[in-house]
Amino acid sequence: MTQQTLQDQSTAPWRDRRFLVFATGNFVNNLGEGAYKVGLPLFVYELTGSLAVMSLLAALVPAMLLISPWLGAVVDRWGPRVFVVPGLLIQLTGALALNLTVLAGRPSTVALFCLTALVQLGGEMYRAGWIAGVPGMFPHNAARSRAVLGSLFVTSNIAGPLLVAVGVGLVGYLGLLWSTRPPSWPPSSSGSSASTRPRRRPAPRRTRNPGTRRQRAPAAPGTSWTAGGSYAPKSACCTCS
Repeated sequence: MTQQTLQDQSTAPWRDRRFLVFATGNFVNNLGEGAYKVGLPLFVYELTGSLAVMSLLAALVPAMLLISPWLGAVVDRWGPRVFVVPGLLIQLTGALALNLTVLAGRPSTVALFCLTALVQLGGEMYRAGWIAGVPGMFPHNAARSRAVLGSLFVTSNIAGPLLVAVGVGLVGYLGLLWSTRPPSWPPSSSGSSASTRPRRRPAPRRTRNPGTRRQRAPAAPGTSWTAGGSYAPKSACCTCS
């Protein structure tokens, strides 16, 4: 029992430094994304004063879930690396473009929808990549790692709206949009390093004690060993007089 407990503790996900780096960056990114999903529709309503525009913009979040099967097929074909870092870069580019467009003046409804769709697309790509890449990133503890990351993902989605409720009175909607997007950049470095498969350890070389001799298997009845180390009938080994 003691040996099994020590083995379980040694394989805990939190003991792996690579897991700590990736889990921290992933949680911060998901926290900012959860706040962004709630704060952006409210900010758009403040800009346009239209409930219809706000509702349609909020509907983009579940609408992007419809492309998840296609994203999963691409991940199965090409691996998670094609989505982890590119998804974060697309998400960050769309968010920065949206914030700069708002700062430049009152943006059009089409620009709001297009840039928001770009942000959501990048988020879905990143999510599909890291979920599919967990077994390859942490092959020695894939089940526990996936469970911990899934729990952190749910926690970040719950804490994101709470972050909006607390921060909107302090920095406003635009300040929240700027503060929740920069965290997308640090996870890109951890995701790029963690999405690669770890190097396989070389197989240990088999050593033989110099004092021992290799034992041959006994020959079958009616056969004998030849010089090449194979079996041959005894009649073939005898010379005719």
